[in-house]
Amino acid sequence: MAIILEFSLPASSFALGDALEAASNVEIELDRVVPTEQRTLPYLWAEGEELETFERHAASASTVEQFRLVESMPERRLYEVEWTGAVTRIVKGIVGAEGTVLDVHAAGNEWEFRLRFPDRSYAKEFQSHCVETETPVDLSKLYDLSKSGFRQEYSLTEKQYDALQLAYDRGYFCEPREADLADLGSDLDISPRAVSYRLRRGISGLVEHTITTPMSSDGRQK
Repeated sequence: MAIILEFSLPASSFALGDALEAASNVEIELDRVVPTEQRTLPYLWAEGEELETFERHAASASTVEQFRLVESMPERRLYEVEWTGAVTRIVKGIVGAEGTVLDVHAAGNEWEFRLRFPDRSYAKEFQSHCVETETPVDLSKLYDLSKSGFRQEYSLTEKQYDALQLAYDRGYFCEPREADLADLGSDLDISPRAVSYRLRRGISGLVEHTITTPMSSDGRQK
């Protein structure tokens, strides 16, 4: 039975810690491309108001060999990255344990991962790899897809689900609002910006799985 593993890593010991610290309002998402040992999560989206600062620091980061701008939009850019160091080590562990990357993103001083493995033994193999390579993984969730319920059906992480549930319960979606991002952040013990990020990603997952029209293999709408 397939297993989902959710964990976090401090940016300072993984990748782009200095860039994220210098551009504190920038959020990062790695494009969902199946990693191989030859091609390590090559595309990165960055969003925020300090993209020039982020780009300057990221290009000189110790975990980056090459950093190239692919596409630029207002407050959002796509980069192609050739990684080294900690990034290649963790991807080697993912590939070796036949893992699939479902979601990787960073905001503030932390990276968050969501991976899928064929069964629990493969997930444990990946965890052993992290121990052997001294990768400071903070495991937040390990669950069986057969028991995952609503969150997994709509590709929500536990943190996104909790943020959406709290926002609804506190009246964040009411008109007028009965609570703001600062109120939600206080309850969750995170910043208002981090709350906004979780809500947007959670809503995006709900829209993707309930409203958008599925595409057939030839690219046509079903």
